[in-house]
Amino acid sequence: MKTHYLTPIFLAFLLATCSGNKTSDKKSLDDCPVVATTQKVANDNVTTLHLDRVKDTLDLPVSQLLEDFRIIPLDNRKEVLIKNEFVTAYDNYIRTGGSMEEPCRLFDKTGRFLCQIGANGQGPGEYWAVYDDYIDEANNRIYLMPWNAKSMLVYDLNGKYLSSIPLPTLVPKGVFTIDTKRKLLTIGLLPFNEINGASVVWQQDFEGNILHRVDAAPYAIEGDYSNEVSSYRNNSGTFDFTIFHWVPVADTLYHFIVEENRLAPVFTLQQPEEKIQHDYIELPNHFLVDIPTDYATGQYGTSVSSRICVIVDKKTLKGAYVRLYNDWLGSVPQYVTFCFKNGYFAYTMDPGNLLDNIEAALSHPDRLNEEQLTQLKSLQNSVNANDNNYLFIGKIKSTTENIMLNTSTITPKKQAVKQQTTTAITETDSVWNLPYNTAYIPDYKSYFNQNNKFKDWDISKRKVVIVKALVEKDGSVSEAHMFMGADYNKEKNQITNRRESGCGIQELDKEAVRLIREATFTPGKDKEKNPVRSNIVTFVFFPPL
Repeated sequence: MKTHYLTPIFLAFLLATCSGNKTSDKKSLDDCPVVATTQKVANDNVTTLHLDRVKDTLDLPVSQLLEDFRIIPLDNRKEVLIKNEFVTAYDNYIRTGGSMEEPCRLFDKTGRFLCQIGANGQGPGEYWAVYDDYIDEANNRIYLMPWNAKSMLVYDLNGKYLSSIPLPTLVPKGVFTIDTKRKLLTIGLLPFNEINGASVVWQQDFEGNILHRVDAAPYAIEGDYSNEVSSYRNNSGTFDFTIFHWVPVADTLYHFIVEENRLAPVFTLQQPEEKIQHDYIELPNHFLVDIPTDYATGQYGTSVSSRICVIVDKKTLKGAYVRLYNDWLGSVPQYVTFCFKNGYFAYTMDPGNLLDNIEAALSHPDRLNEEQLTQLKSLQNSVNANDNNYLFIGKIKSTTENIMLNTSTITPKKQAVKQQTTTAITETDSVWNLPYNTAYIPDYKSYFNQNNKFKDWDISKRKVVIVKALVEKDGSVSEAHMFMGADYNKEKNQITNRRESGCGIQELDKEAVRLIREATFTPGKDKEKNPVRSNIVTFVFFPPL
């Protein structure tokens, strides 16, 4: 496999020269209407976005928010090829991987592979999957927060596991920042209501002692992993915190005021009558609101298939719907707003997709001058479809002048997710993938312990089978099939070695499907508590929990 080294300076120049190629009209963000208000709430100034005041829909080149914008080829060795577009960027390092299929890897800012950080597994310094990370370059430390964490994992910049920092409670999903010299750790978690006595945000020392905290009770949610927790860390010295709710609610972007043991409200969305999903991203000079506009159903259930973003200027409170785009290639990941983190904008692109994007850009030669055409063709010739991913990266501006946008033909869609409808359900309705209340088995522990033919399965060889089923309005199951199996470590609450072919024991796969097919469910319900037909994904453990 060939290794290609592209000059970042050349590519940065290319991006800059291509940024003005749009033939559409320009419009300044200052020309847009005021879309938000600020009011005093107790001791805090809270900005509220009013969607009914957002009138413009414009294209926003990401370079308007960045000091620079480069493309860097990642190290091309076969053993370090990456699968995921998500990365975390730092001043001198790039962290990739961290899924259950791919360990964390460390690259330098030129794209050179440095080391693997720990490994997927259940041993010391190993993890099932990583939810958040933090690299303290000055103190030679890498910190990883796994899913369902009971401790923080600590490594050096060579990827060597050093130690763990105990956490005072289970952290289903967690975000954090860290002060190595002072040995202080600030954490925010997804506050499942079954975690008794939990803090939603807290500061602790490296021994696990809580120094400052905010009680989780006012923010508690059902134990549903469809929800997310975020801290984008784009404002130095500030721990921003927000919870994404899959079932829409009115919520807020907060700052953690450590000395006062409280979350200070900063920014919120005035929800329309039919609440919509949304997420908040704070930049130094702007707020971004990510709004899903369409959904798709796949093997693993319902997911967001398209989005639009609202940008709000912190000073002027003017804003617009925007579609962020790559100045050079146009295309960006669907989740582009989440690429702003740690003061950087970063994502990777598969070389095949990169070639497709270059080809698309070259298909409009009338929009390019001869120099730009030559540069794009040169890049096209240097990229091989078998290369590792290519990194797009830029540092977020700490101050921005007036942002220039391009007029767009995009019309923002109203969210159309089924739990938001108030229409009565009829027998002819299609199956719901996201009911307001999910179907469940009443007293499921008793059901599985009484009916599982393998209830005495060897606990040292625990297995889990994931079953997808269609639950009818009367609670019966009309369809059920296995779509994944895995090993399970109850003590660590870790699922490993996932396989689409099953858990590895065919008899267990069949038993899991039988148990779900013969179970009687409490059916899913809409917002008005009407029963609905719904798809569910459920876990069957051997032996039962």
